[in-house]
Amino acid sequence: LELAVTNMTKHSEYFSVEGKGRDILGLFANETLTLFRFAHNDSDEVIVRALFREEGDLLDLIENSELRECMGLVLGLVNFPLVRRPPVRRAYPTENSNRNLQTQTCSRVDSPNYITPDVLFSMYKVPDAEVSIPGDMPPSGPVMAVYEGTSVNVAEIDLKCFNIAYSLLDDSLTGDYEKYDVNLCGPNSCNEPNLDVQYLSAMNQGIDVSYQAYDSIGDMIVAALSWSESELPFVMSISWGEEESPYYASSMIQQCKEIGTLSARGMTFFASTGDQGATNGRNGCGNTYNVNFPASCPYVTAVGATTGFSAGDEVVCNSHPSVITTGGGFSTIFNEGAGFNLDFQKGQVEAYRDKMSSSLEGFPPSGRGLPDISAPGTNYIVKIDSSNAVLDGTSASSPVMAGITARIMLENNSSRLGCINHVLYQNESIFFDVIEGQNSGDGKTAYCPPGANSRYMGFAATSGWDAASGVGTIGTPDGYASYEAVLTSSSLPAFPPTQAPSAASNLVPSLFRFPRTTLIFVFLIHTLGKI
Repeated sequence: LELAVTNMTKHSEYFSVEGKGRDILGLFANETLTLFRFAHNDSDEVIVRALFREEGDLLDLIENSELRECMGLVLGLVNFPLVRRPPVRRAYPTENSNRNLQTQTCSRVDSPNYITPDVLFSMYKVPDAEVSIPGDMPPSGPVMAVYEGTSVNVAEIDLKCFNIAYSLLDDSLTGDYEKYDVNLCGPNSCNEPNLDVQYLSAMNQGIDVSYQAYDSIGDMIVAALSWSESELPFVMSISWGEEESPYYASSMIQQCKEIGTLSARGMTFFASTGDQGATNGRNGCGNTYNVNFPASCPYVTAVGATTGFSAGDEVVCNSHPSVITTGGGFSTIFNEGAGFNLDFQKGQVEAYRDKMSSSLEGFPPSGRGLPDISAPGTNYIVKIDSSNAVLDGTSASSPVMAGITARIMLENNSSRLGCINHVLYQNESIFFDVIEGQNSGDGKTAYCPPGANSRYMGFAATSGWDAASGVGTIGTPDGYASYEAVLTSSSLPAFPPTQAPSAASNLVPSLFRFPRTTLIFVFLIHTLGKI
């Protein structure tokens, strides 16, 4: 085999391996994978990827048993760059777009029927005024980061216009965002990133957002393993995801464990549960339940969507009458059998299953339940091409909760928190309990036809934790203050900003059960010449 190691991390956690396709396929059982060239529909870009010729997990197909035992994650061989269905975008009363901020009025929307920063501040009782960072405890790294795929663009000029419209403190994008920053957004090309950065920054005003763009979430995780303390964000919001799949189970498990490693260093992850109901976009009529990764990872705080415009008025976001249906359910991959301790939510999840046992069928009986928490996910006003657009999705819910959490960290001695899931479940009484609605449906189909499989698949909200809204929202009379109190309580020790905790920290809901010699291979396949 002619394979070359082109990159290695400081502590040898992963290698980048480059070679011709025929040599890379030599690592796998004969005729289990076939290489193909794929051309992008809208560009001249050509990539090489392998397709499965038989069922099975990718790592199980590696012939060399010694290599198979120590190999934890393969990227760039079968996984394609993520292409996400953009958040649903609807028109707001037409405006003339003007890209010059000196002449553009950057108008605001003041309506009780749309979500804006002011509406969120009112709903969740977020205090006014500038974030106060104690002078002797400056943040040790970027405070907020957002993951985006490389198939989309962001417009920083729209962030500036958004801040002007709602009288928010000015902030900027950092990181390697310049190559994705555009002056004019193409059809849907800026929907996701603009929504993410505008509401992440609005919830924590005046603080820059680190824009992290990679082909896949796995690529971002691998890169993050090498980030120094000064590069490691306090909070990461991920509005992207992919459905859980048995073909990539080992890959998702390893990615989740590495997220756990980053959580143990004090990084807090939020991720959207998806916009297509409990079946994650599959036909919602008697078909298979499915959840979104990385939201399904136990080290990630999974954020679902509600509909409502005032505290105490939130219900589960469903495409009837809303535009999207929030994701949620139970993981087929992340359970105790895979080495994950789910005690942090065990009591609540078992109580829900017992309560709903007569109406629930076909879901994994022992999988991690999600969402963990929810926030509004419909009728968001976003600036795109300096004009007002209306977007919907859990893509909004995740950055809202990430931004609020980051603000609390800054206002409390710039303290890192790591994984916060166990704190949410230990204190579920402080949240607004969403008890109306369900996440049945995929956001596209209104009704199921009569027949044996006519049951519309999904989960109903009920008192306590449920698989449609989690523990609820912070939409209570003292929402922000109560949330801040539990995050900064003595039961949640803060990480010193200059010292990484051990992997066994009680902030991480399970101990790592994998050797630190686990290898992550990132394949760079030659696209020219003979495959």
